[in-house]
Amino acid sequence: SAGDAFTATHLTLASGASASMTRLQNNGFSGTVSAAGTNTLTMTTAGAVTALSGIEEYVLAAGAQTITLADAAQNVTANSTGGSGLITIDTGSLTSVTGTFDDNSGNDTIKLLLSHTTGVDISTVTMTDVDNVGLDTDAKGTMTIAQHNVINSAAGSANKVTLTAAGTVTANSAVETYVLAGTGNVFTLSAAGQSVDTGSGGSNTVDVAALTATGTFTTQTSDIIKISNGGNIAGAVKSGGSAGDAFTATHLTLASGASTTMTAAQHNGFSGTVTAAGTEQITLTDAGTVTGESVIETYVLAGTGNVFTLGAAGQSVNTGSGGSNSVDV
Repeated sequence: SAGDAFTATHLTLASGASASMTRLQNNGFSGTVSAAGTNTLTMTTAGAVTALSGIEEYVLAAGAQTITLADAAQNVTANSTGGSGLITIDTGSLTSVTGTFDDNSGNDTIKLLLSHTTGVDISTVTMTDVDNVGLDTDAKGTMTIAQHNVINSAAGSANKVTLTAAGTVTANSAVETYVLAGTGNVFTLSAAGQSVDTGSGGSNTVDVAALTATGTFTTQTSDIIKISNGGNIAGAVKSGGSAGDAFTATHLTLASGASTTMTAAQHNGFSGTVTAAGTEQITLTDAGTVTGESVIETYVLAGTGNVFTLGAAGQSVNTGSGGSNSVDV
């Protein structure tokens, strides 16, 4: 029928040509594509489009559709009449994307979908007309904070976001791992199993909120672990260690009035500044030798054989039941 893919699989465009064809005809050119200069292909039908390498710009038909890019710098322009459709721009096998994606003053929604499982850098993509970013199954992406903030999907169980600048970031609950950039980051977990790497060279805050954290924390000695009421870090893993080990981070901040939970080793690892405004409580999940922090009002011990030294005259301690413990005043 008219518009079907030809039996011919090779395409040659004159230098600088702008040509129109159906998406099926475009997709049928699986052989050699010769296109000198700067060329544009306009699709006359909507649907799944596989971009051809060597074509600088695609102009899509109106309607919902997916286009899979072939070149990092490929540009995509929507139909100006729109169609209120979702246009998904799939990065395919690319590891870097730098093109311009233009809604052409239409009313379509543009979503940039990252597909490569070893990582796609989209940090230089202009996001003016891109409404959403998605991570395909176990895909990984390098992006700005602004790009991260419009992630609306992340499939699989091994997604990773590497940020290119420092700032205040709330993790997307569907992303498993984050790598931060620069210093002065304030990073808040939104899922218990999330892992974070704060990089190197400065101080950052990892905010566990009220979660029972089980992810892996790769931190620096200058970093701060922050915990809100109900937060539990006993199951969090130090990078290169085990769950419950002391973090490399040495500073601790508790939200005002927070009751939190951690291991004795984690508690003892906070040898830097401990900040706790209000009346706070720390519950330890295992026995050990612990000196209370002077700004913590109450400690609850676990197991038996604890040796607990008060850190302040007004500090309270609950030794639990079922064994012998030492409280040193």
